[in-house]
Amino acid sequence: MSGSRSGSPVAAVGFALAAQIATMLPVFLLGTLFPLLRADLGMSEASLGYSFAVFFAASALGSGALASHSDRFGPWPVARAAQVVTAVLCLIVPFVPSVVLFLPIMVLAGLANGSIQPATNVALSRAVSPGRQGFAFGLKQASVPLASLLAGLAVPMIALSGGWRTAYVVAALLPSALVLGLPRHPFSPAAVQPRNPQPGWSQGTLVLLGIMSGVGAGSANSMAAFLVTSVEAQGIPVGKAGSS
Repeated sequence: MSGSRSGSPVAAVGFALAAQIATMLPVFLLGTLFPLLRADLGMSEASLGYSFAVFFAASALGSGALASHSDRFGPWPVARAAQVVTAVLCLIVPFVPSVVLFLPIMVLAGLANGSIQPATNVALSRAVSPGRQGFAFGLKQASVPLASLLAGLAVPMIALSGGWRTAYVVAALLPSALVLGLPRHPFSPAAVQPRNPQPGWSQGTLVLLGIMSGVGAGSANSMAAFLVTSVEAQGIPVGKAGSS
C-alpha cells in the first residue's frame, strides 16, 4: 500500500471505522450470545454486567494511559497491535472453561479498545482536512452501533447453527484481516495538521462534554449488554432477539 493511500481521507475513515468495530466485537458478542453460553459456562446476569463493566473500565484506563503511543509510534502501528490482541482473544474465548476467566479476557479486550480510540483520532486528525473532520469523526463513532448490529446478527446467522464458540472464531477474522490490511507507511509530515495552541474551549465546557458523552455511551452500552437477554425473557426466540 502506498504512502499516499495510507494518508487518504477515505481510506483513513474506513480503516478507523473497521478497527473500532473489531475491538468492540468481543464484548458485544458476549451480550448477544449470552442466552446461548450461560448454560455452558454457568454465567449469570450479574457476571454479564461485571464483564461489561470491566471492559469499559479498562477501555477508559487504556485510552488515557496508552494515548501517547499514537503520537510516539504512529496511529496505525498502535491500531495494528490492538487488532492482534483482539483477534487472539476472540480465538481464546471458545476454549474458556468457566465464567471466571471472562473477566481478565474482558480487561485485555478493553485495553485494546481503549488504545484504538486515540489511535483512530490521531489518524483522522492527520489525514482529514479540518473542515471535514466533524463528518469524519461522526462516521468513526458509527462503529459502536455497527459493532452492536454485527454482534446481534451473529446470533441467527452463525451461533444458532454453529454454536456461540463458532461466532467468536468468525469474529476473529475481521481483526486478523486488519492486521494485514492497515496502512504500514507513516503519514508524511505534510499530512499532519497544525495544532492550535489555544483552542476555544473552556475547561468547564470540556468537562460537561465528557460527562454528556459518558452518560450517552453508558446508556447505549447497557442496552447492548442486556437487550437480547431481555427480549428473550419475554418469550421471543433468541434468533429474533439477536436480530432486533
